[in-house]
Amino acid sequence: MSDLLASDSGVSATALCVGLDLSEDAQALLRPEMNARSLINALAQAELSGDAVSVLARALGPKLAIAWATICLETSRRPSQDASEQACLATVESWLKDPSERLRRVAMEAAEAAGYDAPAHWLAAAVGWSGGSLSEPELPEVPPPPHLFAVAVTAALRLAVAEQADGGRTALSEFLKTGARMSQG
Repeated sequence: MSDLLASDSGVSATALCVGLDLSEDAQALLRPEMNARSLINALAQAELSGDAVSVLARALGPKLAIAWATICLETSRRPSQDASEQACLATVESWLKDPSERLRRVAMEAAEAAGYDAPAHWLAAAVGWSGGSLSEPELPEVPPPPHLFAVAVTAALRLAVAEQADGGRTALSEFLKTGARMSQG
């Protein structure tokens, strides 16, 4: 069983944070010698769970981060999801089983059509921004920035916890625990 956040993964925490919109408090904790796990732990200890979620999403990589967020959304699911949310989640789940270019594009189109106002919409955007090209198939390829999927995963999870009674502090903590377990295989 490998630990995706271990120091031997070859990617420094500093490199993982490029493009992420971390708070000033989180940026102050970042040190060049840190690996992903040490930064995530430092952020969690400093009660900067939102920042820890961003770093963890980036460290997990697109497919695992999207699977993690899907599990988290299912545990915090609102009882009244509209048709666009259900469609986005169904597309995400299909893509997780078959990460094809066709399903990635379907997810991206579903997120755009839905308007990015629910956690499931952002999760579909994460799929759309997980690779491939942002341009139309007949145009030159424009790959998404490598951090963009993590921004969308973070938006999905933060939106999910914002809807909870305690402001999501408990949920974010549980989400981080789930993600940490997933990082260890």
